[in-house]
Amino acid sequence: ECLLKYLQTGGISKRGAAWGIDILLLYVSSLSFERTRRSKKDNDLDDMVALYNKVDVSKYPMIGMLKSELFSGEGDERFSWGIEVILQGLLTMQNS
Repeated sequence: ECLLKYLQTGGISKRGAAWGIDILLLYVSSLSFERTRRSKKDNDLDDMVALYNKVDVSKYPMIGMLKSELFSGEGDERFSWGIEVILQGLLTMQNS
């Protein structure tokens, strides 16, 4: 209820708020699941980075080129960026 109100107050259309709340909640839930799963399995991010560093760049050139960016930023920074992307997208879709 509160999130729907905030979306509407922020200038997002009725449809955008109704559909956007689903995307926002999916985003937050998926990040929570990922973090919980990672902590339960004791997976270290360094292990994942090591795997990406071994990628065959001739087969996966984009991963090779962007691998440092794929792992850049702290959790809160990336989370806030994702929320901003969703909200800006909802504002952009006003007339669609």
